[in-house]
Formats: sequence, structure tokens, C-alpha cells
Amino acid sequence: MPSVALVLAGGASRRMGQDKLQLPWCRSSDKPIARRVVEVAETVADEVWVIAAQEAGSWVADLASPAQAAAASGRRVRVVRDAVAYQGPLQALGRAWPRPQDLGGGAEDAVVFVIAADLPGLQPAVLEACRQALLAADTEASPDGMASPNASGAADAACVVRDGRLQPLLGCYRLGVGCVLRQAAQAGEFRILPVLETLAVLRIDADAQGWPVWWTKPVHTPGDYQAWLAWVEAEGCGPTTTDSALNQNLDR
Repeated sequence: MPSVALVLAGGASRRMGQDKLQLPWCRSSDKPIARRVVEVAETVADEVWVIAAQEAGSWVADLASPAQAAAASGRRVRVVRDAVAYQGPLQALGRAWPRPQDLGGGAEDAVVFVIAADLPGLQPAVLEACRQALLAADTEASPDGMASPNASGAADAACVVRDGRLQPLLGCYRLGVGCVLRQAAQAGEFRILPVLETLAVLRIDADAQGWPVWWTKPVHTPGDYQAWLAWVEAEGCGPTTTDSALNQNLDR
């Protein structure tokens, strides 16, 4: 089944006071948080589309540069510049959502991961759980920790629930949901949650899954970022820790 990941990197970072996606994801690494999220997305999706504002940080410019594009040709990462910035995720998704022809033949059954770029501790297991829940909705049985919105089990999406709240920017959607998002965006809607209320969405409770909090927690403020740095350092991110070694620690 074809898959594409949409990484939303178009926010203004007002609460952080600076471009949070450009911040190092670990004290021992100069890799930006958002690049780390893109790398995680690459492990689960056939293609990764980074949706960014025209004036986005240098890490996006690196992805969009000819040298990086050539290096990434086998990884199928592309940058989609949002023509109208800072209008919220629904508007950005409505403009950038892929159509079947964008993904090649036989893509009608494709799935689309929607991922916020400010999730420094995101792990592939979270995204895979969303995909598997969506696929399992076609059968009578659903994995533990899932809640189906209707008796038939049919679902349009599977999204994470964190602290009791649905996270629309951390989930897996059927490609056809794009029609609903585009129509809502074109009608002038800016809020994504009311649109999801019209869909059948599976809810994957992060606590029920037993995931560490930072696997699904974004950074919004300087306090959030300092808390993340303290947590990841406690998990094994030291001055000489390699990315691969840290990944093993986080995926315990």
C-alpha cells in the first residue's frame, strides 16, 4: 500500500519566541528538531513532503537545495512551500494534500501520515501503530488500546490521543480524506478538529500503548524545550552519544 508523510513545518513558533524547528534536538547534536522528525517519517513512508512557509528556516532550505535534492532522490523527500503562510494546519493540508496522480498508479488506496514537525522524541512505532490501526479497521478485530467511532469498524483515520485530547497532527489518514479537508479549507474553515468530527477517526491512546510521554509530546515553549533536553539527556544523550545509539535508547 503506497504511503506519503506530510510533515507540517509552517508554524510561526510564537510561544517559543524563535524558530523552534531549527533548535538542536539534543545538546550533543546540531541536527534541527524538524530534520529529526523528517528522518523518522522516512522510515515509515514511501515519500515525505515537508510543508513549510516561504521564509522557513535554513534546515528547509537545505532540503530544497539542488545538492540535497540530488542526495535525497532515493529517499523521496520534497519540500512543498505553502503559498499562504500561518493560516493553520487545515488550510495547509487542504492546499498540499496529495492526489492519486501525485503518487503514481494504483495509489487510490494510499495512506497519508500527518505529522507535526515539533515532535523531537517521535518514534516510528507511533506512526506504525496508527497505520496498523487504520488497516485493522477493515476487519472485525481492532488492536488493544484502540477505540472505533462506529459499530462497523470502518475508519477514515487513526490519530493519537495524548492527555485525553485528539492529536490530528499525529496520525494516519486514508488518501480520500483530502477531499473533505480541501472542501473545508476552501469554504473558509480554519479549525481542523470540527472537520475531523465529521469523519470516522480511530483514537489511539498513548497512555494505553505505554509509550513514553515524549514519543508524542510537542515542544511549544522554552520550558517545553528545556524539559525535552533534560529528558533526552537522561535517556542517554551525552556529549559523545551518536544518533544511532540514542535511537536505540529512545526505542526501548
